[in-house]
Amino acid sequence: MSASHIKSRPKMPAPMPDLGGGSTGVAENDHHPSGEIVHGGPKQFIRFVLFMVYFWSCACTIVLSEFVGIPLYWIKKEWYYKNIALAKEAFGTTITCMTKWWSPTVIRISGDESVRGQLRQLPDGRLECSFPERIVLIANHQLYSDWIYLWWIGYANRPRMSGHIYIILKETIKYIPLLGQGMVLFNFIFMSRKWSKDKARMAYRLGKLKTPIPGTKLLRPMWLMLFPEGTNLSDNGRVNSAKWAAKQGLQDLQHQMLPRSTGSFFCLNELRGTVDYVYDCTLAYEGIARGQFGQDYFTLRSSYFEGRPPKSVNMYWRRFALSDIPLDDAEEFDVWIRERWVEKDAFLEEYMSTGRFPASQDLESKTKDSEGSTVATRGFIETEMKPAHWYEVFKVFTVVAGFGFTLNFLVSITKFLPPSEAYSGPCHDANMNEDDRYRTSSQYRYWSYTPAALADLRSKTNKLATERVRAAIARVQASRAASTSQNASAETSEAERSGTPAATAASEVNFLTPDEELKLVRFFCQQALQLGDHLNLPTDVKATAIQYLKRFYLTNSTMTYPPAAILKTCLFLATKTENHYYRLTKFADAIGKTTPDDVLASEFLLTQALRFTFDVRHPFRALEGAAMELQALANGSAPALPGIDHTEIPSELGNVAARVRDAHGNARERLKTSALLTDAYFHFTPSQIMLGSLLLADAELTRWFVTIKVPSAPLLERVMETLRACADMLAAVPPDSQPGEAEMRELKGLAKKLNRCRDPEKVDLVGLRKAKRDVDGEEELRKAKKRKLEREKVQKEGEDLFGPALVKRDV
Repeated sequence: MSASHIKSRPKMPAPMPDLGGGSTGVAENDHHPSGEIVHGGPKQFIRFVLFMVYFWSCACTIVLSEFVGIPLYWIKKEWYYKNIALAKEAFGTTITCMTKWWSPTVIRISGDESVRGQLRQLPDGRLECSFPERIVLIANHQLYSDWIYLWWIGYANRPRMSGHIYIILKETIKYIPLLGQGMVLFNFIFMSRKWSKDKARMAYRLGKLKTPIPGTKLLRPMWLMLFPEGTNLSDNGRVNSAKWAAKQGLQDLQHQMLPRSTGSFFCLNELRGTVDYVYDCTLAYEGIARGQFGQDYFTLRSSYFEGRPPKSVNMYWRRFALSDIPLDDAEEFDVWIRERWVEKDAFLEEYMSTGRFPASQDLESKTKDSEGSTVATRGFIETEMKPAHWYEVFKVFTVVAGFGFTLNFLVSITKFLPPSEAYSGPCHDANMNEDDRYRTSSQYRYWSYTPAALADLRSKTNKLATERVRAAIARVQASRAASTSQNASAETSEAERSGTPAATAASEVNFLTPDEELKLVRFFCQQALQLGDHLNLPTDVKATAIQYLKRFYLTNSTMTYPPAAILKTCLFLATKTENHYYRLTKFADAIGKTTPDDVLASEFLLTQALRFTFDVRHPFRALEGAAMELQALANGSAPALPGIDHTEIPSELGNVAARVRDAHGNARERLKTSALLTDAYFHFTPSQIMLGSLLLADAELTRWFVTIKVPSAPLLERVMETLRACADMLAAVPPDSQPGEAEMRELKGLAKKLNRCRDPEKVDLVGLRKAKRDVDGEEELRKAKKRKLEREKVQKEGEDLFGPALVKRDV
């Protein structure tokens, strides 16, 4: 059909002004496929009001439920995606009820042999499909409302898929108030129709759809809906399609527009390997004359308010295996999809001639005639859009109602709490000082020890590790002894290369002492500083990483987990907790001879050892505050204590401002090295560590500063005693200290000793992590299959309002 022929066809009468909902009507004297107007003006207005109340109340509730669930994304992503699926399913129920009440129509369905056994009619007349959980669904585009009927197919599917529909839409749609935001949260794909811009966006979204559920190999359910024609059928669209066919020398279509292959080709290639089938639906609406277009008749006003919906919506289904589609060549795919559209055009021609699509041999429909008698129709399923149960209409409000009830319950509880509990907490008490706040922190509660308690903990950890490593070595040696001599020889040589104990009996292994382990940990703390400098990491990140390393080896032994591997994980975890973004691959490459798996292998071990408390309180900010206050005291611009107007500065201090600057620089260097390489963080608060470093930098200045802050003599002496103890600990490791020659020889000897007494079962942390992940994945897959079977059983039983039949048992 040429473009000139299309232009010469009789034109539709000029459309009337917009009648609401983005639709237009047709001239009153034009014959409508569904007959005369059923509802007059007043009744149309009532139907319009009821429709708007129902639709917008449901839409607002659904969008609100999406927004309520947004925090779940940062708590557990699977919960977030399940909430979005519930919202989509609620919308599918909404449009099903909406069409049933305001625009009821017959839906006639058939299909070819490829979908045999996947379509059936239930005893109550409803359709039930059994399409897979992951498909790409393509269809010709007749009306703006085509997607409503295709979404309903997902509602009628078992398992129900109306919560997993994904549609590709024009970008302008997402700017519709409320509805646009809801569709964005539905993860629909919005296109600007500029392929250079859309390609990257589509690749990102499709990448999300083919990403397995974290921790498993399972893919999320997905029905991706595509309309390859790009827009719905219209007079202008047919003219443009005919022009394009003439320009390209292609066969034009009579009842559709030529499909565009670029987007479909890209989608199918991106999803290849995660989707097995493409399902094709050919749509036709009863009563549309040859050469006319459904959009000119079935408007929102006509279908929902005037009582003139389509007399029937007809669907013809086919299925194509993705493996049979030419996805390696764009031109071959373009030919393939055009051939499918030529076939669809033939189906539409048959429908225009006979009023039916081709019949299916395995389908039969039973309907009631006007006299109430049952009439059987072979080859088709004739049904209607309706909810499975009357009470499903209330499911739309379950998420928001549940959130509201929970919030109301929590608010009501606070009314019965004492005022101090209901309105204040330890961190918001106006009378609480900084020391009190520190005592509420995890650092004080979990990581503060007396010297004796710290030494005892390290001794117990070393003793327990020695017993476990000795048992592990014995198990490995027993395993080698049981193997063949050839395998035993090969394993022994490999163990010698990796440093694991092979020749020495478990009872003869010389294990590290607690002091030797502590020396190794301190050495690797120095290595952490050097590696942090190499990676250009901020001081806070390096300091946090060192504290993670030291905390880890309070309850773990260097004989069990190699410090060189744990060190890298500590640094990477510290970049995250201190908000210093460092991409994992770049981090591993910068270290050298390290893979991302090496960095992540011990991440869970580390977080578990840290008791999932990542907060580290450092003395750096305290030092900056003290320096600023000392400068203010020197300038006379701030009192030492509230109520004191002026503080006398002893003459022997001289130029206080200059001394403050010098002391600040000296103290900061000690905090960046000495405080990190000693046990100061385990024994003293950040403020005490800061004052201890100042005491080493300028004892006279610090003594004066503490004296004006603590006027009480007995208390002052106790404070100074604590600060001197802290200063002595910091002085033991000068800021510029490096291991001497004798110390390096000792460390090398300890490294060799460590290689001989390492746990042979925990040498390969990457392998251990992979093995655990595989086991967890298989277990999760087994549980998922079990949940699926249980869900299908519950859904099947749920078809009956009163549940499954009771089983009679003999007594």
